Amino acid sequence: MRAWELADITEFLATVSEDVRLSMPPLTTWYRGSADVAAFVETAIFVPARPHGVTIVLGRANGQPAFATYAPGPDGSLMVDGLQVLDISQDGSTIAAITSFRNPGLALNCGFAPTVAPSSHH
Repeated sequence: MRAWELADITEFLATVSEDVRLSMPPLTTWYRGSADVAAFVETAIFVPARPHGVTIVLGRANGQPAFATYAPGPDGSLMVDGLQVLDISQDGSTIAAITSFRNPGLALNCGFAPTVAPSSHH
C-alpha cells in the first residue's frame, strides 16, 4: 500500500494485475484494466493527494484485505473518508480488484478509527 501512501502511480501499477477492476458502489461507474484504473486513480486520488500522499490504515473488511483512507478535517486531525476492499489474485502476487466505498460509516463498521493523528501519517 506504499503506492497510496506516496501517491506513486508507478508503484501502484506494480501492485495490480493487468486486468484489475475498480468499482465504487453505489455508483455504476467502474474501470477495468491497469491502464484505465491507473488513469482514474492518478487523476482522482493521487494528484490531489500530492505532495503528502494518502493516509491509510490497513485492516480487513468481511475477511478481505482492506484499508481505510483519511483526509484532513477542519480541526487538523485526519478523518476517515473511505474504505478500499481488495481482492488479491489467486497466486497472491497482485491486486485483482478494488472496491472503493466513499462512505466513512462503512470503514467505522469494519473497526477502523474515525480519526488518526497527523503524526501517524504513513
